[in-house]
Amino acid sequence: MNTRNKILITIASVALVGVGVIGIHERLLTKAYHAVRQTESKLKKEKSELAIMQNALTVYENSKTSNLKGQFPSTHFVKSQKVVLPIQANYKADNAKVAQWVTSYLTELRKDNGITSKVSWQATSPEQDFAHKIATNQKATFNGKYLVAGYSLASSNPIAGSNLSDQETAYQIVMNLYDQSGQEGFIPNTAGNYGARAYLLYSGNHIGVDTTNGAAISFDYQDSKAYQTMLKATTAPKTTPLPNVTFEYVNMANWQKARDKIKSEKAEVSKTQDSLEMSEQQLQQLKKYFL
Repeated sequence: MNTRNKILITIASVALVGVGVIGIHERLLTKAYHAVRQTESKLKKEKSELAIMQNALTVYENSKTSNLKGQFPSTHFVKSQKVVLPIQANYKADNAKVAQWVTSYLTELRKDNGITSKVSWQATSPEQDFAHKIATNQKATFNGKYLVAGYSLASSNPIAGSNLSDQETAYQIVMNLYDQSGQEGFIPNTAGNYGARAYLLYSGNHIGVDTTNGAAISFDYQDSKAYQTMLKATTAPKTTPLPNVTFEYVNMANWQKARDKIKSEKAEVSKTQDSLEMSEQQLQQLKKYFL
């Protein structure tokens, strides 16, 4: 075989090897493209499923039966606010907790009306003892020291049995005393109908709260011009409008399951996103080597 023929055979061999290499690279590129498209499709599907779950949870959280934004907030007297609390099976009022919420509401209510005095409650105070005696029909001596206000939780009362938390019970107590227009025996434009409101805003700073039978609140007596003016008012005294707070209750187990499912789906999306990035990197490397 002459030298020329040897060269031709060598060139032909190299060409065949080149074709083989090109074929392998094409197969690798095709496989890489397929991996990227497959991962993109998977990621798109997972993101779509995640969006559906998040939307469903958002609808649930903002429905008429629930609103989990700002979960378990400390309620303040604003024009409108929702308070979301967990459902408590067989709820029964805890008097100490109700009393603490009452003091919180009263202090906020005074603040909204430009009154700086804060309200406090103690389980062993004379005011608490007085309120308990009144609520349980025991002999109690006023001695000019205390005022007392209250309302019944009889079955005829619209809110009877509807409260599902100590916070809502306290809110209803304060609001029913603050706005007595729906109370039995209320007569518009008659002196004396704003006594409870006068107590809430202008009495002393120590109170007693008892929910044994309905609700009874005792106040330190504190005479003042503002108190007397409101007590004797024949028309509604000018005070902060009654706040509108809605209490919503949610099944925390169901809510947590939904949150956990979304968390899991987010992890899958993140994992697939990483996989897609890796596939795209491999594709770019193959393109580079091929060229």
